[in-house]
Amino acid sequence: MEKLRVTVALVISIAVLSNQGCSFMFVKGPPKEPMAQKSYFQCSEGNGWPIFDTVWAALNGIGALSAAGSSEEENPDRGQIIAVGAAWLVLSGASAIYGFGRTSACRKAKQKQMNTQLSGGTDSEWFPAPVQPVSSGESSVQRAPSPQATDTSLRMRGR
Repeated sequence: MEKLRVTVALVISIAVLSNQGCSFMFVKGPPKEPMAQKSYFQCSEGNGWPIFDTVWAALNGIGALSAAGSSEEENPDRGQIIAVGAAWLVLSGASAIYGFGRTSACRKAKQKQMNTQLSGGTDSEWFPAPVQPVSSGESSVQRAPSPQATDTSLRMRGR
């Protein structure tokens, strides 16, 4: 039993210290400085790595539960399988949560930057200027020539 505790502690320590979750390694969040100072920045918008972490966490959790349902006679390495599966479940789950948070923050920061640029430097939401109604005395609509004028000009060319 003491060997199992040492193994579990060692596996968890190695997993946490090495940050082997895909999102921890490959997902980049938005910059910390204000967006107005940067005309362009790169960060991870897609959820591919966090989804991969979620699937990996689920598979390891299923493996740990499967090993927990077996007996020591069926599987002599049962304790190690449970420990490693649980460690990867926790690490990959934390990595997925981190990744989904970073990609969401990236999309929000890019939207905020776009709104700022479109609104001329203010940090408010950008909306087009409201349409001003035309007063009753003015007409901004140009009228098309009447069909008779066009028809007459065609008849005159034909003669």
